[in-house]
Amino acid sequence: MGIDPREVIILQLGEQSTRLAAMKTGQLEAAILLPPITTLAQKEGMNVLLDMSELGAEFQITGLASSRSFTVQKRPSALKFMRAFVEGIHYYKTRRKESMAIIARYMRTDDMEAVGATYDYFATKIVPKKPYPSVKGIKALLDLAAKDRPEAAKVSPERFVNLTLLKELDDSGFIDRLYQ
Repeated sequence: MGIDPREVIILQLGEQSTRLAAMKTGQLEAAILLPPITTLAQKEGMNVLLDMSELGAEFQITGLASSRSFTVQKRPSALKFMRAFVEGIHYYKTRRKESMAIIARYMRTDDMEAVGATYDYFATKIVPKKPYPSVKGIKALLDLAAKDRPEAAKVSPERFVNLTLLKELDDSGFIDRLYQ
């Protein structure tokens, strides 16, 4: 963005609501926020400077983890879990009203504008229909970890990826059939 890092002070301030409060009081000029906090910030007259989801950078922010032995020794259970996970994504992406009600309940809010912005952001920009992990995204995490733990730079990101369950569901047409 053409910002010289020597021109700014970068602070770590905890959760989003803390950062928003600091912006409201003028203690911060900018902060990284996600919906629904972005909606609340905009209602306070603040502007979105950059939507990082539109940069095209890969960064693995979520995932499912299991021991290798579970996926081998209890494969039917592991496959059922993966199927349920993919069905949950389908429900979320195709049932906006119901998903928004769930979001509102867990956010403990009746601000449906913020809930809708949260749903739209994650349903369209963040949560893929087919949740394949990003090897490049995992590599980015390892590179970040290597700043404090240099040995992380030597670890292959593929070590953390097992696509067999998801690929089996995908190759069988299960995921595509959900969206027909």
